[in-house]
Amino acid sequence: MATFDKHLPEQILRKEDMEWNVSGLFAHDNDILTFMNIVQKELGAKNPISSVHGAPPVRWNSGRITRPFIKKELDATIEAYSKVKMPLYLTFSNHLLTVEDLKDPASNYLIDKIAETGMGGVILASDILSDYIHDKHPKLKQIASIIRAAVHNGPLDKEYYESQGEKFDCVVFLPDDVFNYPLLESIEPKAKFEIIANEPCLVGCKVRRIHYALLAQHGKFDINLDEKSRDFETNRCISKPLSKQIAVHIGQSNASRTRNCNLTEDEINYIYDLGYRRFKLQGRNENRGSFLYDVTKYTLEPTIIAPLVYKAMVN
Repeated sequence: MATFDKHLPEQILRKEDMEWNVSGLFAHDNDILTFMNIVQKELGAKNPISSVHGAPPVRWNSGRITRPFIKKELDATIEAYSKVKMPLYLTFSNHLLTVEDLKDPASNYLIDKIAETGMGGVILASDILSDYIHDKHPKLKQIASIIRAAVHNGPLDKEYYESQGEKFDCVVFLPDDVFNYPLLESIEPKAKFEIIANEPCLVGCKVRRIHYALLAQHGKFDINLDEKSRDFETNRCISKPLSKQIAVHIGQSNASRTRNCNLTEDEINYIYDLGYRRFKLQGRNENRGSFLYDVTKYTLEPTIIAPLVYKAMVN
């Protein structure tokens, strides 16, 4: 690991009071822990990562697979984060769960292990699971997933979001709604809400619900839907290379003009100025280079510090 020059700018973090919930639990753990060590010990700054989220392939997960379910390895990972007092959130955002699914031994094992740490909680979309976890581990925090908003049958307005804020410890905005500035400005309390900064889906995606249902089935059923998932993402997901077929599907003559939900520097600054401090990075399925690029770019001062830390970590 490179030693950093002593003549660095005073600003190390993007913003001192930004809190970043970073994907990568059970996927990019060594890099996350190394990144935290660099920022705190080598750069002398506050750790910008407030929590880490992810899940292995268990029934309550929603299909984004990280490492296999091996108890000894998962226990060691949870213990490593526990030693540095990092809260962990299990992405148990499967919205198709039934009462029978609540018996899943692997999912229950993980939620018990997180409860033992006394920190963190679960990111979820299902009311059934929310009630179950609240009864079993009432001290665990609950975050309302974007999937909960995506499958909601009704308007995603101020009334909806604030009602979710009363029910959950934190609520993640649907990425499309992050561009609705009047909505963001009106919602209170802003400390209850989280903004995804690097969502790859296109704005106004017409197949988001279908994709989430496919991922939920992948997690819930003991069958291999990898091939079906890949087919969907190749032929129907409009955030992938845009073919004529996809352009017709979304009703555009030039689909490449549709932007994704990644926030620009100006957009992040504007949302920050509205009063939001909780931000989220997705990416547990990204390759190491892409994952580290986003973590450094979004959480650190982006012009000088982020490139230096990124280069030090990938070399």
